[in-house]
Amino acid sequence: MAESPVVTPTARNVAITVFGDTEETEEDTMAAVDNTLQISLISKAMVDRLRVSYKCEPSQHEPITDSTGRTHRPISQTKLRWHKSGKAKSHPHVFHIVDGLTPSVVLGATAVPSTRENDVGTLGLSKKTDDEKKRQEQKKKDEEAKREKEKQLQADHEKQKRVQNS
Repeated sequence: MAESPVVTPTARNVAITVFGDTEETEEDTMAAVDNTLQISLISKAMVDRLRVSYKCEPSQHEPITDSTGRTHRPISQTKLRWHKSGKAKSHPHVFHIVDGLTPSVVLGATAVPSTRENDVGTLGLSKKTDDEKKRQEQKKKDEEAKREKEKQLQADHEKQKRVQNS
């Protein structure tokens, strides 16, 4: 993740993993999030590293201007999966391929919905299911019970010491 994403007033940066045709071809990178774009962009170099095939058709795509005013001309598009680094759920998404794009990935508004349920921090991951919530609540209760038990054991141990010292 050596490259630095575009930083503008309307862009945010996020660490993501992009997958090629198989999970064996994946790439970790920093992506810019540009909500002024209605599509997402990926560099040709990144697509090549992911070993994804595509048909080069630059005349088929209109030029795109990002929030910095830079104009990009996609040469093709491809459907890839990606997820926020550290998250398990991946998202299929169409990326427009741009030769020479820096950073390697720019997520547009459609890649990162911002609603009450999905904000940029979760990158479109769905709300926690009831089962997940129940598991987390149970885990919290178990941890509290463990702390109470440890507290009680410590108190009993101190009580035994006082009795022995008397």
